[in-house]
Amino acid sequence: MPRFQREIVINRPVEEVFDFVTDARNEPRYNPAILSAEKMTSGPIGRGTHFVLRSKAMGRPTAVEYEITAYERPRRMTSRTIRGLPFMDVESAEIFEPVDGGTRMR
Repeated sequence: MPRFQREIVINRPVEEVFDFVTDARNEPRYNPAILSAEKMTSGPIGRGTHFVLRSKAMGRPTAVEYEITAYERPRRMTSRTIRGLPFMDVESAEIFEPVDGGTRMR
């Protein structure tokens, strides 16, 4: 199974970065591939929360639903796709660490 890793340092406090990134409704603000994002479950964001992200891939509209599988504010969030990506299951882990001047997100 292919693995990808990326890292960025953001000049904001770790709690603020965690809350912004883990709320997928913010993703269209920083990811031009995402047209819209919707929270599908009620209540606060946490383990079990579902989001649907809509985009265009190769000129065709697509929708991907994923579920948060672990939520350890403000340090770690994991998620997995539930539907929408044929022939591919995606699991993601986001790690947030305070560093001088901001937050390291991996």
